[in-house]
Amino acid sequence: MKLRAFWLPVSTSLLLSANAFSATTWTVTSTADTAGSCSSSCTLRAAINSAGDGDTIEFSGAIDGGTILLGSYSNAQTGTQFGPSAFFINANRSITIDGQTGLARGITIARDTTKAPFRLFDVNAGSGLSLIGLTLKNGLAQGFNSGSGGGALGAGGAIFNQGDLIIDSCTFVGNMAQGGASGDGSGNTGGAGVGSAPTGSSGGGPNAPTPGHIDGGFGGGGDSYSCAGAGGFGGGGGASPICSAGRGNGGFGGGGGKGIGGVGTGGFGAGAGSASSGGGGAGMGGAIFNDAGALNIVNSTFTANSASGGAGGSGAAAGTGLGGAIFNYSAVLTISASTLARNVANDGGALYSFDDRNCAVGGNTCPNGSASTFDLELSIFSNSDATHDIVVDTGSPPAAGTFSDLIVMSRDTAQFTIANFASSADPQLSPLGNHGGWTPTMVPKQGSIAIDAVSCTSGMVHNDQRGVARPYPSSGQCDIGAVEYDGDYIFANGFD
Repeated sequence: MKLRAFWLPVSTSLLLSANAFSATTWTVTSTADTAGSCSSSCTLRAAINSAGDGDTIEFSGAIDGGTILLGSYSNAQTGTQFGPSAFFINANRSITIDGQTGLARGITIARDTTKAPFRLFDVNAGSGLSLIGLTLKNGLAQGFNSGSGGGALGAGGAIFNQGDLIIDSCTFVGNMAQGGASGDGSGNTGGAGVGSAPTGSSGGGPNAPTPGHIDGGFGGGGDSYSCAGAGGFGGGGGASPICSAGRGNGGFGGGGGKGIGGVGTGGFGAGAGSASSGGGGAGMGGAIFNDAGALNIVNSTFTANSASGGAGGSGAAAGTGLGGAIFNYSAVLTISASTLARNVANDGGALYSFDDRNCAVGGNTCPNGSASTFDLELSIFSNSDATHDIVVDTGSPPAAGTFSDLIVMSRDTAQFTIANFASSADPQLSPLGNHGGWTPTMVPKQGSIAIDAVSCTSGMVHNDQRGVARPYPSSGQCDIGAVEYDGDYIFANGFD
């Protein structure tokens, strides 16, 4: 029996806000999902509601290893919230939720699967969220359905991000993005929204068309009045039952509406309508949808997340599932020393990235323009139930940024080239399990191509996701992925 010491990742210190020295630390003492204050017992919901810019949320040792089961969510029908979410991080504040400090077994944040669909976090533009040492589980972003309008986009099962998002030593498992369907038998002809179903001929919310307008705003479905309106970003197009010249096109990821003289076309990844029904919405980013934001992932694991398109109605096309773990949309993406394996989608099982020259159409906000920037290093993208593990679609120019020291079992025909070490071999990962540290991980088995694959340069994170020092042994090479193989499996109590 050998006792192993675990160390906090050095990157944790980089997550502190500029005003951290004057910030407040809130301590969660209960796993309940109730609001209120933190004057006595403090829940995660109360702490997030109370936290200001630069504040940190930690957890009492009394709930170490516990699961916070979420059953409540918000779903504003106007503004910038993108459908139902347990927590909306907004008001230009940046907060840190730390599941490591003072804990040995970590914290799981999970959606109660008996409740209606909702994702875990929505991070607004101008705001920031840093997550450390947490397991995020069972989030479900599901686009709403329509009778003959288009189904809505389902985006980011665990997190929808438009701000600055940092993921450090976390595990995402069992999250899902599900596109909305058409032909649900409701008789509604408006396009579905990401936040609500249509009502009769009126498009669904949020930001449904206002009187005198027929196109949906950000997240909203198009109306089916007159010649039918288009969906906003993520919204389905309205049906056009009487106007032969009309067509309700879906917004990005939204299904096209029913049409007589011309059917509504589906937005990117979504299905076109038919003469009798609407198309299905796309599902994108089973764990995270990065919408023109900045996403930085280090020492983290993504597995068993999925993206699935919604069904089309009679004669209409279904939507597709893209980015089983992550969908990156005209955004800044950094992934280092992480493992994205055994996720599910039609394509891009680990990562699907798309640069949209019309990024700002449909009410969306694109502060950095349409082109994505990448820094993918020292990571595993493998074993997806999808056509490819990675798809990078920039339109035509090569992707901008760094792709270095990666294991990618399958990828599209290449708008990027991997520098230094590159392998398409199976990394031979263990099932997800408790192998030490604060979160479940996937350990490379003996003989894996990931073991001792690269030199331990200054760019390598000093500890792995569990806190084990890199390299192992101390004079050796470093492993690719979230876990440094140390000769055998280790268990949550630190012994083997």
